Amino acid sequence: MRRMNKRVAVALAAAVFTATVAPVVAATQASADTTINYWLWDDRQQPAYQACADSFKAKTGITVKITQAGWDDYWTAIKTSLSTGDGKVDVFTDHLAYYQSFLNAGQIVDISAGVKAAKVDTKIYQPGLYDLWSKDGGQYGLPKDFDTIALAYDAASAGAAGYTAAMVNSLSWNPKDGGTFEKFLRTVTVDKNGNNALSKKFDANNVATYGLSAPDAGDAWGQTYWAGLANSNGFKYLNKNPWGTKYLYDDPKLAEVFAWVAKGIKEGFIMNPNKTGGLGTTALWNAGKLVASLKGSWEITDTLKVKSGGIKFATQPGAAGGNKSMFNGLADSINSKSANQAESLKWVLFAGSTDCQDIVASKAVVFPAIKTSTAKAFKAFKAAGVDIKGFTSVVDPKKTFIPPMAANQAAVSAAIKPYFEKIFQSQGKAQTLLKAANKAANAALKG
Repeated sequence: MRRMNKRVAVALAAAVFTATVAPVVAATQASADTTINYWLWDDRQQPAYQACADSFKAKTGITVKITQAGWDDYWTAIKTSLSTGDGKVDVFTDHLAYYQSFLNAGQIVDISAGVKAAKVDTKIYQPGLYDLWSKDGGQYGLPKDFDTIALAYDAASAGAAGYTAAMVNSLSWNPKDGGTFEKFLRTVTVDKNGNNALSKKFDANNVATYGLSAPDAGDAWGQTYWAGLANSNGFKYLNKNPWGTKYLYDDPKLAEVFAWVAKGIKEGFIMNPNKTGGLGTTALWNAGKLVASLKGSWEITDTLKVKSGGIKFATQPGAAGGNKSMFNGLADSINSKSANQAESLKWVLFAGSTDCQDIVASKAVVFPAIKTSTAKAFKAFKAAGVDIKGFTSVVDPKKTFIPPMAANQAAVSAAIKPYFEKIFQSQGKAQTLLKAANKAANAALKG
């Protein structure tokens, strides 16, 4: 989902519940006996938002019916409802990868007048989050949470290889020799004869335990794989971000990252995407086939269940630009075809308030967008015995960057995937293939 920071927070005004509805939302009076349909994809967050919905009903009389669906089914349902007006979706958790397309199609509502009428203090949110959902004077959601990326690793395997938590937290990377990050990965990678990837006897074709999980060739963001390395190496996705008009995937700085990943796959310390056996990182960890993987903060609770709590979190390694993490934020958007515009606005305002985000914080599942609620979430994770410094150490505008925001992102991802796959299978030079990928990306961007 795919970020963070500090400052003084101010509570939302009581007008949140009595806001005048903007003409673009609806000219109708909100009704207390209305039921609105709210969709989200994350089952981990559903209990938190059900608690928010219960509180919201107690305050307003409006019922929020929550529907949770898996990622693929979720977006199929959302796109159908937005285009047909089937009445199944009033409000939904929106994602930056889809937001631009919905906005261009006029399928989501500008809530700026409602936000103004409610006197929402936008400074309560982590810096930059509110602006992610703004364009040309319109506002298309209020921030609800954010995420960063950390290096998740099997502490027992790292310890057996001589690495303390402090050592893993201080790993660095460079494109020339992979830095201390590559040395770590080679040290913990072991073949079926017990040789690690530093040994001349190491057999890259018969690896028992891989240092790093396989890359995802189908992702134009690289959020949980190459994005942090690339950004710290000087790479930028677009000529400007957000709302760029030209992709820059042909940047030699990105080619250096991809060449390193391809080398790691070929030399065996990074898992080949074709050798996962269809297993995800959880199964690979539990089977002893994997030591490290880059994970998003939304995955903390799931990752903690792996190897009986043996997975720990460290700061994502970086290049000369320092440790960097993608900073991605979610928001709730209103279906422009919803028959319950006024009630939907009330719910969006509530979900973007401390009343709801403090509830979410108490559940220790994600990082809420409001700064004071973020701090409460950090405390809740700590109280649960979870060390999340790998995620929180980059909660700083200088250490984060936003995902690429431009037109036709789904088409862009589809266009570049074949070229990324070829790179990771050593079927050509990274720079040459990225030039072709960039040409395809820009063609897809223009539609």
